[in-house]
Amino acid sequence: MAGDGALFPGQDGVEAAWEIVEPVLDLATPVYEYDAGTWGPPEAERLPAVTCGCYSLVELLPNGKRS
Repeated sequence: MAGDGALFPGQDGVEAAWEIVEPVLDLATPVYEYDAGTWGPPEAERLPAVTCGCYSLVELLPNGKRS
């Protein structure tokens, strides 16, 4: 590796890569804290309707009930 420039990307390649990666890094989703042993933060209740058409996280459980 010492002295072989062919083993490293040029500045134009690095800048092109950052043009692709940087917008993805800016899409960070917020993190919601919640107490251990709970079903999660209130914001989690909105996820199933968006992702699977369910109206409650309970519908995703095998028996449809919280244990």
